[in-house]
Amino acid sequence: MSMLRSGRLPVLAAAVCLVFAVPAAAAPAVDPNRAVEVVNHAVDDAFKTFAGKGLSQDEAHRAADDLIRRYTDLRVLSAAILGRYWTAASPADQEKFLTLLVNYAIAGWASQIISLDPKDKITIAGAVPAGETVRVHAVSTSPGEDPTPVDFIVSAADGRLIISDALIENVSFIRTMHDDFSAFLGSNGGRLEALMAAMQKKIDANSVAGAPAPPKK
Repeated sequence: MSMLRSGRLPVLAAAVCLVFAVPAAAAPAVDPNRAVEVVNHAVDDAFKTFAGKGLSQDEAHRAADDLIRRYTDLRVLSAAILGRYWTAASPADQEKFLTLLVNYAIAGWASQIISLDPKDKITIAGAVPAGETVRVHAVSTSPGEDPTPVDFIVSAADGRLIISDALIENVSFIRTMHDDFSAFLGSNGGRLEALMAAMQKKIDANSVAGAPAPPKK
């Protein structure tokens, strides 16, 4: 996806929405201060895990997989990405998609996450309530690159706070993936199995490369 090609920190920022969800008390709306804590916690954990560690690609894959499975509400994200195709899918296909989504993300980001420098930063610049969510404004900086605006959407789901989206230069990670996958499904009779087969091909082809391109129609 084009929004994931602009550098290490934007890639990490987008990855955070798939990697981290922090437990919290259920609430109808999100407290901005708590939202900022969630984002800071997620970013700190990501840097402690990857920045300057010199992990091999296999080690980075295992570390990212562990973080994803410990902290993420993949069902919430999958429903947002697939929309009506998620609700129409069988329980078996939903479970298969959850696993593929994790591997699809890791295959795209592993090589770039490995190269994270401890000098890279994501700095929180404020938080604004937006309905039942909070939009946390941040700026990513990396040596030799222009600062990049990044926003994190923090939501409440099943009694905890999750980072449910990340926007790089105001482009939504979840919306972009939703549009890509919906376009593919619309051109392939709405068959989720066709999308999952295309995702698997991208996983196989890009497991040691950069971010995977959307499946071709």
